[in-house]
Amino acid sequence: ANGTFCPRTRRRYVLIAAILASALGFIDGSVLAIAMPALRENLGASLAEVQWISNAYALTLSALILAGGAAGDRFGLRRAFVTGIA
Repeated sequence: ANGTFCPRTRRRYVLIAAILASALGFIDGSVLAIAMPALRENLGASLAEVQWISNAYALTLSALILAGGAAGDRFGLRRAFVTGIA
């Protein structure tokens, strides 16, 4: 073996999938930032209260990233990745 777990013929597809999955994270963060003014207006929340929503999202995402890493170790990277995207 050449020290990688990905066959040479699939490397391009793995790279594309990783880039698209990473983009999902950025899109999620952007959506939350864009929604902040609407959340403030519709909920009648102060800036500090809306920042708690953002912090709760970041904390939840961080916990799920750790759980996803553990799932990748336990069940395999491909299965964990596909489950996480679904």
